[in-house]
Amino acid sequence: MPAHIAIFNHSESLLLLFKTVLSRLGYKVTTHLQDLTTIDDVKQMHPDLIILGWPRSAAAPVPRRPPESRGSCGAGEPSPQDML
Repeated sequence: MPAHIAIFNHSESLLLLFKTVLSRLGYKVTTHLQDLTTIDDVKQMHPDLIILGWPRSAAAPVPRRPPESRGSCGAGEPSPQDML
């Protein structure tokens, strides 16, 4: 019996990608286009592995360096990008 992987994500395209790839590798895959609400729901599925997407509400902004710091590694040395 193949291992069962349960995947939770808000992106239909990511769910399709995971299901396509993992199914071709022989896994039983169930996808869920919703947030995980209770552990009892998952227990009923009996998955061997759970893949959880990052909740939209928990998304943090990506930190950016100020423009003046780009292109410098500090101490006056050029960055790897400057050396290209």
